[in-house]
Amino acid sequence: MKSNQEEFLLLKIKTPAGISFYDEHIALIKEHGYVDFAKIGNSILKSEIFKEGNTIYIKESISSGGNLYRAITSGILDDGIIYPSYYDSFEGLNRIWVRLVSLELIKDDKFLDGYKTRAGGDVHKALKSMSPNFFIRKR
Repeated sequence: MKSNQEEFLLLKIKTPAGISFYDEHIALIKEHGYVDFAKIGNSILKSEIFKEGNTIYIKESISSGGNLYRAITSGILDDGIIYPSYYDSFEGLNRIWVRLVSLELIKDDKFLDGYKTRAGGDVHKALKSMSPNFFIRKR
């Protein structure tokens, strides 16, 4: 199912030390066809952002490797069912559960150069801001 999205949510995450975000999530996608991803923190996100077939981007903190991922969502959940076990250490924190049906590492360091923030700003500057997430669109 192709989506005609014009803007994409970019979520910033910090994976615990010693954990590979990609390896943990892709193993479950390969085994079950999906993985439940938890965005930790006080983000206010509308569920329609995560409807089936939508693309989101996930950017790891520099201390976690700084990788950028493209993910396809299939909806928002009340609670995670199939997810990496390290999430259990986040018990009690605010979590938004999103089902991902695909996760791809973007190896092109210049990929985000082709995007601007919803407000027209520089994506790289926005990544350095305190905002836990923001929307991007193609230039």
